[in-house]
Amino acid sequence: MRKAIVASVSAALFTAVLAPVANAEQANDYLYIGYETADGGSIAAVDLRTPNQAVRTWDTAAPVRGLTVKPGGRNVYSAEHDVVAYDAFEGTEVARTPAGDAQEIAFTPDGNDAWVAESEKPGGVVHIDVRTDEAVGYLQGTDAPKDIVITPDGTTAYVTDFSNSRPKWLGVAVVDLAGGGKVGRIFDHLTYADSDLALSPDGTHLYVTGQQRIQELEPRKEFDQYGRRLDLGVPLRDLAVSQDGATIYVAGASADGTKSALYLVDTATFTVRKQIPLNGRATSVATNGDYVVVSDRSEGGWTYVYEESTNKLRFTGSIPGHTPTALAFAPKR
Repeated sequence: MRKAIVASVSAALFTAVLAPVANAEQANDYLYIGYETADGGSIAAVDLRTPNQAVRTWDTAAPVRGLTVKPGGRNVYSAEHDVVAYDAFEGTEVARTPAGDAQEIAFTPDGNDAWVAESEKPGGVVHIDVRTDEAVGYLQGTDAPKDIVITPDGTTAYVTDFSNSRPKWLGVAVVDLAGGGKVGRIFDHLTYADSDLALSPDGTHLYVTGQQRIQELEPRKEFDQYGRRLDLGVPLRDLAVSQDGATIYVAGASADGTKSALYLVDTATFTVRKQIPLNGRATSVATNGDYVVVSDRSEGGWTYVYEESTNKLRFTGSIPGHTPTALAFAPKR
């Protein structure tokens, strides 16, 4: 018999502990949450082993659109129009790189290079040398990039690209990162929507959200090799893939928040294995192998933490006046 989900609900707000993160080992264990506020934004580093406790929070000059932890865990990079690097130990800004209208950031596995999807017209992909935090290249050939992922071998990036023409369309651009980068072919004719990407751990399968649908692509095959599709019946906001590649975690919510859930999709059968109802507007999702985290994009929204091994769902604290916009875990050591 399937076990019922056990949820523990707390109305407590985040308690900020202002001592700095002690070391890189600790920085790798934390969840980072990006927010939008009336005056800009903020970032919280949260120890999920201690409920409702933010290890450190700090303000940002602009809303956080994308959030990524540099491999190694020392710095957290935030897309705030510019790309801003923060010291995860202290919560202080250490570098700022102009990047047009930065949306999302992805690192090569060695952490030496960052590639940024930016949508300022005409949009493109910005190449940042992380050792100097300087922009060293700009790739055109896209209209309005939104999300970006990089293959485990660091040779290829995939970028969701919206057309600025009519009728609008969504494509996924394939970017060869060798020799400074080059935009190659584009998977087009995808469903236009607020689309995000996730890559299987071996880099062979790409998953794209579009309106109410997950689209599977197999980019290593010949052009226009589209895989399976799954319609979940609710607008899809974000997705992440488990470390073993067996499960896609999908956040979906209607505009009014009446239908909000975390969907667990089996990659072998491409069917929903489990649906976990949530409150609010499930928007962002991230996983580190131990936890699956979903943010509620409402003012003062909660962050949900699901432990698949125990089938338990719990809530972290919320911050009044803060709307969660992005989630990130440090890469596993």
